Amino acid sequence: MRDNCMVFEDDNCEILYNFWKENGEIGFVFHNKTSENIYLHLDQCFYVENGVAFDYFRNRVFTDSKSRLTSTQLTYINGSSATNAHLVYTALGGYVTSSQTSYKNGYVYGTTGTITSASSNSVSVAEKQIVCIPPKTSKVITEFDIKNTVYRSCDLYMNPGRKDPHSVSFNKSNTPLTFGNKIAYSVGENEDLIRVDNTFYVSKISNYSSQEITKMENKEECGKKMMDRVRVFKEYGPNQFYIEYNLSNMSLKEH
Repeated sequence: MRDNCMVFEDDNCEILYNFWKENGEIGFVFHNKTSENIYLHLDQCFYVENGVAFDYFRNRVFTDSKSRLTSTQLTYINGSSATNAHLVYTALGGYVTSSQTSYKNGYVYGTTGTITSASSNSVSVAEKQIVCIPPKTSKVITEFDIKNTVYRSCDLYMNPGRKDPHSVSFNKSNTPLTFGNKIAYSVGENEDLIRVDNTFYVSKISNYSSQEITKMENKEECGKKMMDRVRVFKEYGPNQFYIEYNLSNMSLKEH
């Protein structure tokens, strides 16, 4: 690991991963180490989950719309309380090595607003099949989440006590989730493709209460503590991600 990232490196490039976000971030930063352009061939790049490949290039057209408001009024309304949860996955080295779940109490917020006048314009941009990365620069490639469904097992408590975390472990042969990227690129005028296969697997899933895995902190700006307080994870890293779930939506009886 380096600079809060997991790093794959060869003679031409560095590929950096940081999984930490809800549902996991399998996107990557591609850094060109050479003095020539590197061409990332997205039509030859795939996200692979449990042996199923998904295309990075989809030949889409993206529309970017911008609006200008002359008068806007917003009202924030507290809604009903809800019981939520998070599934946190951890990866070390080249493989996912653990995952964790947590749950918390929260609030549903609603927004009402009035716009007195508005104008907008839009620009359409076609998706690039080949992405050029200039020498000594980096580009961010994102497309897929790692996982958005909660893992269910009779060996894993979905509603643990605050001091009663529970875990299940796996190896490469019985893991419930193997995932990664197949990446293809070329360097300069050489049209030969160089292929990289970055693969990870889940080796542990742990369930924690929100009170055990999170804490309240004051926001900080310019080195000064603010009055506003937010809930943050006590520990996290580039080899971890989480899934939020609502315990009330679980249809099967939990331990």
